[in-house]
Amino acid sequence: MGSPLILISLLTVWSGVITAFNWHKTPEKVPVWWDLQAHPLLWAPKWFGLLVLPVLTLLVPYVVYQVSVNDRRLQGHGGQSKHAVAHIIELPAWFFFFVQAFILIPAVTSVDNDFGARLFAATVAVWLLFYFGLIVRSVEPNNYIGLVMPWTPADVVWVRTQYQGGNILMVSGILLLILAWVAPLGLYFLSCLLIFWFGPFLVIFLLAYYYTLKPTSEPLLS
Repeated sequence: MGSPLILISLLTVWSGVITAFNWHKTPEKVPVWWDLQAHPLLWAPKWFGLLVLPVLTLLVPYVVYQVSVNDRRLQGHGGQSKHAVAHIIELPAWFFFFVQAFILIPAVTSVDNDFGARLFAATVAVWLLFYFGLIVRSVEPNNYIGLVMPWTPADVVWVRTQYQGGNILMVSGILLLILAWVAPLGLYFLSCLLIFWFGPFLVIFLLAYYYTLKPTSEPLLS
């Protein structure tokens, strides 16, 4: 597994440069929370509102990376699995970078400070659902990276869970991507975001348990 820290560092620096470039355009207090209509609701000092996501761009994937390097099972993975694991470790950096550069900065520097709710939902759909679902299907059994459930250490359950769970996430991502641009803002929009963001993981959790009840002699990807 090539070190993902290089890309993570580049994304962090890039996020910092974009933030610095827009620093003078930003008032001393910026919105950090919005209501159901995407209007600003809660404000905070500029240094906090603008710097929290660049910090998370580095911190979250770095913690995941440090956890992964201590998993001996990951060291024996094949090349395809190692590449998938590296991409999963990088995934939070991509997500936070996109939110900072294309959603938060435009919101805090605009006149009305409205949040790009539709673009945020689309970002969740593309990165945290579709892309994660696409790459997680290639991850071999380990203790930390992937769709890790109480029952997935068993290799047969792991393979089924990653493959079918990845498919579920991809379908959910496509559906959320469509709804992001057609659903009316408000409670219905928020409900769609929460259902299609967190709902698939509940389905996958139950699916993993179901696979423990199936005979292990059945085809792995059935």
